[in-house]
Amino acid sequence: MDPATRRVMPLNLSSLFAHSFLRYYVTRADSTHTRQTSQLIYRSFFRPLTKVRYDLIGQDWVLEQLFRVLSMHSQRLAVAPIVVLLCGPSGHGKSLLARKFGSLLDIPTHTVNMTTLRSTHDLWQSYSMSPYEEPSSDTLAQFLLNNEGERCVVVLDEIEKVEDPKALYSLLMPWELGRCSLEAGKRHVDLTKVIWLGTSNICHDLVFEHHDSRPDPSKPVTREEYRDLMDLSRPQVSQSLGASLLSRVTTVLPFIPFTMEEKMAIAAEAVYSLISNAAKMLSPEEVEAIVMKVLPSYVPSEGARSLHRAVSNELVDLI
Repeated sequence: MDPATRRVMPLNLSSLFAHSFLRYYVTRADSTHTRQTSQLIYRSFFRPLTKVRYDLIGQDWVLEQLFRVLSMHSQRLAVAPIVVLLCGPSGHGKSLLARKFGSLLDIPTHTVNMTTLRSTHDLWQSYSMSPYEEPSSDTLAQFLLNNEGERCVVVLDEIEKVEDPKALYSLLMPWELGRCSLEAGKRHVDLTKVIWLGTSNICHDLVFEHHDSRPDPSKPVTREEYRDLMDLSRPQVSQSLGASLLSRVTTVLPFIPFTMEEKMAIAAEAVYSLISNAAKMLSPEEVEAIVMKVLPSYVPSEGARSLHRAVSNELVDLI
């Protein structure tokens, strides 16, 4: 078994290969598609990102397209900075992927809560808001100066919810040229190696409409169907953020609804996570029973969060 697969398993559950959670990860790790996708960045600086598969359930096409973009930069087939917009419905892994990006690469991350911005000045003076990062008193401007010319990650969370779209104008130059002046009259700062990740609920409705329009929505999305969704997503993002900003975005990656197998894996993961915290053991049969019971509580617009909530409610009476 792949070492990363072993890491996600609680030690006292290592023999429960029949369980949907473990079965999902084992099958996924051994798939031809997984190996082919991982090869895209196998020999690059971004190779550690392949481990995100063992944290992020589903979204294999998102990862494939992401790895393609990173591969182009690794091979110097692209010169503009890396700007990736993760979009789609809540609870499908956008924030998780953005959060894991820096930690897996072992590079600094600064997360901006875009809902708090009122002006361009607010962007550069914003403090990192993620509870998963090391506490810091640095503003975004200070963070970029401290990491000038080095790999780092800037996460722009809920980018479409900025109060005044003009607050995004200051991103035009760094996204296109990889440099800008963080203060009026100051020297230009080298931002060529910054990885910009935006998260957004833009395309929420489009994702579900595209899913339902497929010949058989119960089947996994194909590569061609996902690329079609990507093409449809850019016009919606352009309408929301503006064509000038979108033209500088390397790729727009819509997150798609979970398959039934993925929903089962999410529910099982939630069960084991919660019973581990409560020091309670359940048999594989009990876990499977809980998983099957909570599946009808899945809310597509809420994604994994709806299953976590349903599992918590079921475990209240058991623990």
